[in-house]
Amino acid sequence: MILYHASTVYHTLCCIVHKLSIHREEEATLFIVEYMLPTAELQSFIKKLKRMDWFDDIRIVPEKNFRFQRGFELTEESSQEEIELVIQNICNALENWYKPGFKHFDEYYVAADNWSVGVYLLKNKIPYNYFEDASGIMGDTERFLRIIRDLNETNYIISNYLGGVGRCSIVKHLYCDLESQDKNFYDTRAIDFTIYKSVLQMKPSDVNQLLELYGCDTYPIKQEEKNVLFLSQRLPTLVIQKIEVQERMTVLLMDYFCYEYNIIVKPHPKDVWIDYKKLISGCHVVDRSVPSELLPFLLKGEEGQNQETTKFSLCITPNSTSIHGLSHIAEATMCFGNDFETNYERLHIYYIVSRFLQVIHTEEHVITDSIAKGYLRYFLKQQGLAISFEEEDVSANNIFIKSDSNSESTSYDMQTFETIIFLNEENSYELLLKKDLVPQAYRMIEYEVINSIDERVECVGTIWLYLSDERIRKKMDNWKGSRELEHTGATLNYQLKECNELKIAKGKIKAMEYAMQHPSETIENKKKEEII
Repeated sequence: MILYHASTVYHTLCCIVHKLSIHREEEATLFIVEYMLPTAELQSFIKKLKRMDWFDDIRIVPEKNFRFQRGFELTEESSQEEIELVIQNICNALENWYKPGFKHFDEYYVAADNWSVGVYLLKNKIPYNYFEDASGIMGDTERFLRIIRDLNETNYIISNYLGGVGRCSIVKHLYCDLESQDKNFYDTRAIDFTIYKSVLQMKPSDVNQLLELYGCDTYPIKQEEKNVLFLSQRLPTLVIQKIEVQERMTVLLMDYFCYEYNIIVKPHPKDVWIDYKKLISGCHVVDRSVPSELLPFLLKGEEGQNQETTKFSLCITPNSTSIHGLSHIAEATMCFGNDFETNYERLHIYYIVSRFLQVIHTEEHVITDSIAKGYLRYFLKQQGLAISFEEEDVSANNIFIKSDSNSESTSYDMQTFETIIFLNEENSYELLLKKDLVPQAYRMIEYEVINSIDERVECVGTIWLYLSDERIRKKMDNWKGSRELEHTGATLNYQLKECNELKIAKGKIKAMEYAMQHPSETIENKKKEEII
């Protein structure tokens, strides 16, 4: 007898697909945490799942009730004795709820071992197999722990105390998407497991029933047109938990990377607050209850077209891990990482820089730090501009892009380069304090974002340039441009201007003020320069 445990739509899909592809004929019980869906939706889903007759027993784990039986909530200041007491209370509550007991199970497959069942197995040292929480996150344990902590601090403290999230030695195997992990991830217990590959191993009749379970409709796309799939995130997983931030991130991505595309939105199962049809005019919204991982089996090309060749032109997301499982249906993917929700407004800067590079670039390499590099690659690829970011054989001819927002930025001496693009994201004006740079080579790109309705200025900034080559300075005289941001409801305007002595002097004053307000950063930069 096998016990499966799930707490999210993705976890449940993992349990079902694993059962049908590997343990099709074996007896199995499925536990689903009650928080997976709103009560009515969860009851409806389980009713449909029971009709499939894949599991011998399906039960909803009453975590709300267990929470009342803990005794008290834990904090970082809680003692070992208090932690042990809460763990024991959880185990007692679980045993009182599930009368058949856990001894009759031969094998355990657990997703989200931070809930009561996982706590019970860890406490009693019962070996189990672990499903990663989302595609590609097994190698990013810290991110998952942060999510757990934001949702429930007691669960976080217990998980750390017992070695949860698959870290404990009693875990036999880690089922995860190996291709989507961080390049440094390695664990001898890891077994490659993806929804896509597993569904391909299932019986066709089971696949059809699986799609029926989730209410999946096939979605026709015309391959000769440009189609983009956007994946949203669940609000509580964001650092800044504001709907307006999520909406702003979304429309900026649409305006910069998805214009002239047919836009298909796949909301997170718990992304219930945003009306995407209203936010993005003309888009198609896939039902949020449909797991993203099943989308490869829902695409329907034109008559006579092979399903395997039916793909989206682009799959894009701020930072949803589901994108890792969709490479089979995407010609290209874009995922902007953990820092995007605090840096999304900087898309304006990177767009302007990409346009600037398009004008001045010849065969030079571009040297930059990791944050700027990731964003710029997307813009440059979109413009069809092949620029190398290799950092071997650094020379004065290289174009150096410097960001002052990255404390771990590359430690190149800016004065080495003839062309410098200083992003000035933190308004440090660091470039202007370099002693050996001649004033006549300074230029600045001033930009502003204007609201299209009331013409209000939403955002302003300055990108500083150092152009020692007079030919480039002349080439860029009066360079300017604009970009309509339709979904955002704004216009980006930018223009390159010369820097007179007064502007440079004001910039130096701001640079010195910033240095006095951030002395630790200034000292660290000096140490780097001394090492070089």
